[in-house]
Amino acid sequence: MKTRNTILIALASVMMCACSLDEYPYGFYSEANFYKTDADALAATNYIYDAINYIEYSRAIVFLGDMNTDVMYPKGDAKTSTKELDAWKSGTFKTNTTLYNFYKYSYITINRANSVIDNVAAMKELDQDIRNQYVGEAYFMRAYSYFNLARNFGRVPMHLVPVRKLEDATVGAAKTLDEVWNQIFSDLDEAIKLTGIYPTPVTGRTDRIAAYSLAAISYLY
Repeated sequence: MKTRNTILIALASVMMCACSLDEYPYGFYSEANFYKTDADALAATNYIYDAINYIEYSRAIVFLGDMNTDVMYPKGDAKTSTKELDAWKSGTFKTNTTLYNFYKYSYITINRANSVIDNVAAMKELDQDIRNQYVGEAYFMRAYSYFNLARNFGRVPMHLVPVRKLEDATVGAAKTLDEVWNQIFSDLDEAIKLTGIYPTPVTGRTDRIAAYSLAAISYLY
């Protein structure tokens, strides 16, 4: 009798342990268990901006614009990649870490923006004005990323949906440079339509004024 009770207790313990395997995955988020609340939508939108805060990206923005001019020059102990940009050694561009990091973080930003455009727009329970603002900011950030990519690399791969599997990460370059710019204009039109104007400046966030400004600069190209 004692043996049978012991076995039953052991089986019950195993079943209880098995049930615990179905616990909510607090440390892992995916499209299946995210995009449920207002806080999720805000976090996803903020996550877009996070990608351009890396110094490898923000430094490259300045270097690519001014390093090969008289406005800026590298220090004596500057990295090799910085000196190569200053001398405009095009033969080393394929291995230049500054260019590599700028390119990489641009597409990280684009993919996060695509995720917000695809998922937050579908959150019908979210207040419409808030939903429009977040999706509009995502359109702006995608346009901003392609704006910088087009200026520096010309025809680049066009990612307009989130990367969900390996095959999604490998797309060909745009057929023409106009294709890239037309997408930039289209995204900025959406940003202008969806975003509002903050009554007081909000540091680090884009709004309709920012979208109009980037559109004006883009049309000059």
